[in-house]
Amino acid sequence: MKRFIDLKDQTGDIDYEEGEREFAFYCTVKGKFETIFGSQTWTTREDLIEDLKMSETEHNKERLIGLIPNDFK
Repeated sequence: MKRFIDLKDQTGDIDYEEGEREFAFYCTVKGKFETIFGSQTWTTREDLIEDLKMSETEHNKERLIGLIPNDFK
């Protein structure tokens, strides 16, 4: 099962901009964070969708996008 994780500003990403929030997906079956096209965190749905398009691994795109809360900005 996949879980949406709101990381807020906890990652310390070099490209981080103040007020920007990051999110990730945790797989409870594998016991680790999902990696999609080399990324484990995203700041926007669009960034996630782009990585999903580029990924050679099969992911349930609609399922992952559906886990992102509507109020996540």
